Amino acid sequence: MNINSGFIKALAVIALAFVPVTAFSSIDGINEAGDLIIVTGTGQIVVDPDLANVDISVVTKATTVTKAQELNSIRSKNLVTSVVSKFELQKDDYRTTNYSVHPEYTTQGNTQVLTGYSVTNSFLFTLRNLLRLGEFLDVAGATGGTHIGNISFGISNLKELQLQALSLAMNDARVKADVIAQTAGRAVTRAVKVIVDDYQVEAKQVRAADRRESTVIYAGKLSVSSSLKVEFEF
Repeated sequence: MNINSGFIKALAVIALAFVPVTAFSSIDGINEAGDLIIVTGTGQIVVDPDLANVDISVVTKATTVTKAQELNSIRSKNLVTSVVSKFELQKDDYRTTNYSVHPEYTTQGNTQVLTGYSVTNSFLFTLRNLLRLGEFLDVAGATGGTHIGNISFGISNLKELQLQALSLAMNDARVKADVIAQTAGRAVTRAVKVIVDDYQVEAKQVRAADRRESTVIYAGKLSVSSSLKVEFEF
């Protein structure tokens, strides 16, 4: 049976006309259907940190495990008692993060000989008065702390700042959508979909310097940022 080729082409054209268009021309811009604008908004707030988290370890060594543990217990208790009392730390402001015991060896010829044991007790302290951070480090070092690890800065009202950054991001998205709509000779009516990305908190590098009176720490600034993707009708 012969079918006219022109008839087949006509059917193909009709079929293509009814294929739904769902793809967007770009992540940010106007979709091909012509009724949505998709934009990304960002918001950022820069503030001074008001707390510091400090990792401090007490490391002791002895010829036996028992002796190394006893020494560590005495020095750890002295460290915690001293800083908690002097800097008025609350129960939520300190905790143990690691406790480990390791044998130590020395090499004699081709043989490893056991020389003793090393015990490490690590703590995480939160100091809520940054003006006393340098003093805190000095006291920790003088009362039992042998290793000061990472110092990170934080914000006590982080949730509030995250919401402010989110509001700024939404405003930023709306401004972009308005510009795109006005350029196209139209106006934005409403937001129909919002996808919020993760919040980010970033700090500048910490610097430390030693002086006669106490260790000096420069906290720098913290930035709290938020980003989101919004689809607007226009």
